[in-house]
Amino acid sequence: MQRYFERDRSSKGGDLFFRVMEKQVTLLVNDLEDEGWSDRLPQDFVSQTECQGFVLIPLVMGKRVIGMLYADRLKGNGPVSDNDFNIFNRFATQTRLALMYADSKAKR
Repeated sequence: MQRYFERDRSSKGGDLFFRVMEKQVTLLVNDLEDEGWSDRLPQDFVSQTECQGFVLIPLVMGKRVIGMLYADRLKGNGPVSDNDFNIFNRFATQTRLALMYADSKAKR
């Protein structure tokens, strides 16, 4: 998965993941088998991760995306539940707060 996301941005300009990062929004795909998600996602990603569902949350400092948080459920382990998402979203919120705190300390 790391190799998938370590690629030149200019070569995959229409990639859904780069659009998510640019818009700085959370992407929740409960189940790849629902609503044609596997058709909308890059096939390399679908085959490499073998996931049933996933959550992708960009990490932002100011207006710059510095990374992302990603969690998935492997195929055969069921879709991402509301509870899974809520727990992961809380973790992301704590991460954002820690980054904001570190940034404010660095500016002093």
